[in-house]
Amino acid sequence: MISLRRNMIRAVVSVAAFAVLVACTTTARLPAAQVSIFSTVELQPTISSNAIKVVSLNVAHSRSMGLHQMLQSSDTARSNLDAMVAMLLREDADIVALQEIDGPSFWSGKFDHVNYLARKANYSTTVRGTHMRMPGLDYGTALMSRLPLRNSESVGFGGGLPVARKGFVISELQWAGRLDTTIDVISLHLDPLRSSVRIRQVKELLAVVSERGRPVIVMGDFNDDWQDAESAARLLADSLGATMQVSLCEKCHTHRRMKNFVDWIIVSPELNIESFEVLQDDLSDHYAVAASLSLKDSFKDRGVAAF
Repeated sequence: MISLRRNMIRAVVSVAAFAVLVACTTTARLPAAQVSIFSTVELQPTISSNAIKVVSLNVAHSRSMGLHQMLQSSDTARSNLDAMVAMLLREDADIVALQEIDGPSFWSGKFDHVNYLARKANYSTTVRGTHMRMPGLDYGTALMSRLPLRNSESVGFGGGLPVARKGFVISELQWAGRLDTTIDVISLHLDPLRSSVRIRQVKELLAVVSERGRPVIVMGDFNDDWQDAESAARLLADSLGATMQVSLCEKCHTHRRMKNFVDWIIVSPELNIESFEVLQDDLSDHYAVAASLSLKDSFKDRGVAAF
């Protein structure tokens, strides 16, 4: 029995590795950001003219703490997603950033996990970016919002071998109650192995942010700590001129296996981080992070500020 299980695990790893290799080496252009609007969702948006709550989570293909998503049923994937729905309803976040989130994929039930979460947790607009794609495999990063998202882009980083391609989605959001105030919201996933690649990816992100010319909220799995010698999170914060959120406890971590802090929320200097929390729900191999954000008075007075 043990030998059979080991052979099954080896087969799963081999199939997954082959799928990733094919998807990483293909020269096909990645699809544009997929935007979904659910007019049937009944919402009571909590966002005010000077407050917004955000949550970020690496979903880990909805496998929770399982070894691999191919070793579980589609019913288990839905059950794990339902646990995420319960967290989102409890936190009542206005915007959610997701990483390692699947579109219809053979290894996680062949259904769109973003739309599943959005409908059940009452998010009217979603933006899903496919950063890895081959027949039967579709995943990347996503945003869910209770306010309309516009001018959405999906960007897949290049040259990421030997790991799966990473990337980000970015969308414009009009601050509720302020017609003259727009910001960009980003869900980001960086390379897990090499600091040099993460630094290059952050520079690619900054080029897009600079071209769009808006203040930003960046959320996601950076795969490195603030204290790392070449920290991509620190580079991004310094480049934005941001005041970085710092955990209130020295021993907090967001990656449950590695016990390190890799999931960050970074905002432009026009915004305040009023509060920050690591959520302790057992949903993934990452803990979700949440923050309450507000507009600084100087930003409210002058309206939109260019980055």
